Amino acid sequence: MTSDPRPSRWRAWLRPRRLFWVAVAATAAIAAAMSLLDSDSAEPPETAEVTTAGVRQMVQAAGVLTPSTEVDVGAQVSGQVRAIHIELGQTVRAGQLLVSIDPDTAQSDVQVAEAAVAEQRSAMESTNALRQRAEANARRYRQLFEGRLVSQAALDDAEAELRSLSADYKGRFATLDRLNAELAKRRLALSRTAITAPMDGVVVNIVVAQGQTVNASQTTPVLLTLADIDRMTVRTKVAEADVLKVKVGQAASFTTLSGLGQPLRGHVRVIQPVPEKSGNASFYNVLFEVENPGRVLLPQMTVRVLIESGAIDATPTIPSIALGDRRDDGRYEVFTWTAEGGTKRRSVRIGLQDATRTQVLEGLRAGERVLLSPADGAQQTRDTPAAPGDEAVPEAG
Repeated sequence: MTSDPRPSRWRAWLRPRRLFWVAVAATAAIAAAMSLLDSDSAEPPETAEVTTAGVRQMVQAAGVLTPSTEVDVGAQVSGQVRAIHIELGQTVRAGQLLVSIDPDTAQSDVQVAEAAVAEQRSAMESTNALRQRAEANARRYRQLFEGRLVSQAALDDAEAELRSLSADYKGRFATLDRLNAELAKRRLALSRTAITAPMDGVVVNIVVAQGQTVNASQTTPVLLTLADIDRMTVRTKVAEADVLKVKVGQAASFTTLSGLGQPLRGHVRVIQPVPEKSGNASFYNVLFEVENPGRVLLPQMTVRVLIESGAIDATPTIPSIALGDRRDDGRYEVFTWTAEGGTKRRSVRIGLQDATRTQVLEGLRAGERVLLSPADGAQQTRDTPAAPGDEAVPEAG
């Protein structure tokens, strides 16, 4: 009896396929076991506690030092610079002679004006003598007319001559006043050939050289610059995004790039309302003053400025890196870590911020824990609206 070969062929065809499916099932079982092992051994995300701490909010900016007072000293008369009596960097006192301009032309103008005044005074004396004689003659003619010894016409002529000489005398008096004013002007111009310091200060710039001719007929030519460097102004450029945080009177400090030691401190004096453009960015000049004992601070030094725009000593805070996206209403998203090992999305209102921490005004309580990586919480969180009483409160004790 001959056996049927088909079952043997069927078993031969089925055996490798059975092995394949066994391998697939084993792989799936191993993967499931590894996944369960990983989930059991996974570490919770990094979190931080809402704690009570102080916050000092600082606006950082770059600035430059300028003298608190700086004056360009110019020439008000034209002429050749005869002598320069100071040197660059020299300390001068108010009234000290700085520059001499050739006084010859101004001196000549004074002499001409003095001669004109003297001539006018002589003419006035002559006119006054004639006026006095005409006055006496008019009195005599009036007496003679009363005695019917002279005619009305003769009296009228005498009085007319008196009026003419009196008017001439008044005119010469006015001319003398004008000539005296011109003389005073010429003497003032002569005095201005000796240029003196208008204030105490340091010579920080000299523009002219001895022998140079200056022309003051239309504009005042600058000869040198004086500055008061015993008190310096810090001119710092604050970005548009930060300028609304800065107020007049806020504490400010700075350090120099040359490293002079401890920061120097002052208070914001003025915020200039017109910005300066740098490309597409706008910057506002914020000014404050500091004393400069020993004159260690020099004009145009570059400084790093910190302006304390807000401070609070005890307030609920979180690390700034825990803040998520900013919403249209100005609040931020944060993610809290629950006791059950889950996350919740919370909406918080923030206040002051320093370099590392942010003040929480509403939305979290002291003692809660927040995720330091908001992106991790966003993947597995559920929306949880803030419950009544979720405003930030300080820790007890």
